[in-house]
Amino acid sequence: DCIPPYLLLNIKNIKNSYRCYSKTYRLGFAMDLRGYASEKEFLRNQLGKKVYKNLRQDMQRLERNHPIRFEFFFGTIDEIKCKALMETLKGFICDRFKGRTAKHVALNRWAFYQDTVFEMISAKKASLLVMYELDQPIAISLHYHYKKILYTAIISFDRNFYKYSMGRQMFVKQIAWCYENNYELLDMGWGAYDYKIKFSNAVYRLQTHVLYPKKSLVKNLIAFCISWAIMLKYYGAILRDRKFKKPESTFKNRWLKSIEID
Repeated sequence: DCIPPYLLLNIKNIKNSYRCYSKTYRLGFAMDLRGYASEKEFLRNQLGKKVYKNLRQDMQRLERNHPIRFEFFFGTIDEIKCKALMETLKGFICDRFKGRTAKHVALNRWAFYQDTVFEMISAKKASLLVMYELDQPIAISLHYHYKKILYTAIISFDRNFYKYSMGRQMFVKQIAWCYENNYELLDMGWGAYDYKIKFSNAVYRLQTHVLYPKKSLVKNLIAFCISWAIMLKYYGAILRDRKFKKPESTFKNRWLKSIEID
């Protein structure tokens, strides 16, 4: 898996009987909320006055045309409702990718999400943000919580509401929740998508560790090959799509500063 730097995984902490190959090839994107007094101040600074104004106008149009309300499930949720919301979220994703050859990466791990989300919400390790039209969900986001960090795992919505910038509206609500609850970082994960680049003011490198038993030469070789195969696959996709640019120049002055987590 891709491990962000704030999890502070130190390869020295791995048991003496194991070793690992570490690679850093993917970039993560986050919103560092420190230094801004409110979601309005952050968004105006990050998006610019015009884009922020357009985003607010989209929400105002949505609220004029539809009876909208939000609900944030964190710490408590009915198990049946939780299952229904996850099924609805999956339906949004499948509908969005209908007819495409590509598949949303979340669907590959859906059994894990479905099986664990209720207990993790109850333990305040995960949460669901739901936007409703009356009692009908029209946008849902799943997040994970780590101390002062909110990690956005999945966002999807009813495509009939696409014109209202639904994904961005969910980000606005997440940012507001972070300020209300003294969270410092809103992590959007890896993937250099335009919307992530636009909202993020913090970029970081993710680490991938391939573990192998210290005394096994064969597994050492296998782990070495796996680590390089992952990197070659990643750079092959970049070259295929002609998206290769040096991150140091592309995201100059936007690298995530160290974050102290209590």
